[in-house]
Amino acid sequence: MDNITQKCSVCEEKQYKYRCPKCRILYCSVPCYKEHKSGDSCENKEEIQKAKEDGGNLAKEERAKEEGEVSEDEDDDMDSPIDDQLTQEQLNKLGESDSVRDLLQNPHLRVLITQLDKADEKAKAIEGAMQEPIFVEFADACLAATVGQDKDTIADR
Repeated sequence: MDNITQKCSVCEEKQYKYRCPKCRILYCSVPCYKEHKSGDSCENKEEIQKAKEDGGNLAKEERAKEEGEVSEDEDDDMDSPIDDQLTQEQLNKLGESDSVRDLLQNPHLRVLITQLDKADEKAKAIEGAMQEPIFVEFADACLAATVGQDKDTIADR
């Protein structure tokens, strides 16, 4: 990958940190995300493609929403960039964790994390990474650092 850092597609000033879950546009902050979402430029490319392939399953989903089978709130929660973000306190705990820091010295784990970051289908990539013992150990260490439980308790779940 080249050394050029990609800029936020909304403000075009800062380096991007996030991708829109619908259209995959790059943005740097919650204000830029909100500005992007308020415009008409955000299209869910996957939904458009599926609608073409499935011949109207998207219309069925819309009807289900209208009939109350799927709430609008549930759908909107998926779009929010801050739902799955750690608090600053949790990030600090991760940074202070010796076990997380030690695990990050492993070159194989670093490659796995880089692949996850670059993956288009994050859920599938994480599912694959969870088959790797070093990644499971890393995930457990991250949970232990942020939640405050020891790794053995987390591994027993």
